[in-house]
Amino acid sequence: MKRIGSILALGCLIFLLMACSSSGTPAQTSASPTVPPMPTATPTPSVPAGTLLYQSDWSKGLAGWGGSAGWTIVQGAAQSDTSSNNALTVPYQMTVHNYALEYRFQIVSVPQNGGSFFLKGVRTQGKDGYDAGILNLLKPGGNSEFANPQIQVYLDPMGDMDGRMQLADYEPGTTWHTFRVEVQGPQVKFFTDDLSKGNAYSTKTDWLSNGPLELVSSGAVVRVSSIKITAL
Repeated sequence: MKRIGSILALGCLIFLLMACSSSGTPAQTSASPTVPPMPTATPTPSVPAGTLLYQSDWSKGLAGWGGSAGWTIVQGAAQSDTSSNNALTVPYQMTVHNYALEYRFQIVSVPQNGGSFFLKGVRTQGKDGYDAGILNLLKPGGNSEFANPQIQVYLDPMGDMDGRMQLADYEPGTTWHTFRVEVQGPQVKFFTDDLSKGNAYSTKTDWLSNGPLELVSSGAVVRVSSIKITAL
């Protein structure tokens, strides 16, 4: 019995020594670094192609329209005087990159040679601007057969264009016309009365300007009856 008791006592002593040895050295754990969450990109609003984004309404005058004092309302339409760089800013800020702006207009009179009328997509940070319209409007009569107004579309700055600026003769007369500018990514296309009149492509920016958008006249009386913007 004494021998069995000694064996049990020796076993208990060994067990206690092993327990003390294991508890004396704390377990080592490796802390995983905290990874910050990735920011979520704000998506561009999805707008179905063909959605009407803006339609002009001058029943209450030019309230809300930015620009110079050279524009007034005449017979329910916006009309410019003959001052230079007479800008009328469309009172709409788009959130889409691809769009079409269509406007119906009439050149009422050109008192002196050299007038112009164009749509301007103002250049902004990271987005090239563009100009599309008519230059060198001529007063009636007495002009050389080689002198003609020119229609064109080009980028701002012009050095960002892929290729050369396209020019074409265009005599608007005093009848009503519809001009359409389509902007998709880095490209702008220009149409007059459903006929293609040129395009321009940027080699520097992924998107062209989607505002501010201005109608600018110089040296001519221009009447604009409507402006509408649709998504592409």
